[in-house]
Amino acid sequence: MYELAFYHLHKGDYPKGFDLLLKTIENFQQINNEKYILESVTLFERFRNIASQEIKEQYQTLLLGGNSHEEKGSYTSYGS
Repeated sequence: MYELAFYHLHKGDYPKGFDLLLKTIENFQQINNEKYILESVTLFERFRNIASQEIKEQYQTLLLGGNSHEEKGSYTSYGS
């Protein structure tokens, strides 16, 4: 999933890329894979200036913990 997020972000398909990247970070957190969490965070930070405020808030919630994304029913998907 990380590779797909990377591909879509570099291709300019930002909604799809960020959607996949947030899901990737969540998955890596669940399996406690620190190496790939760091790679995903690095990728997000590279594209941070393009992310919407909503995406930034979801990202921050993932990194800091909390349940605001759970209250909203997980992440907003921007199409498949």
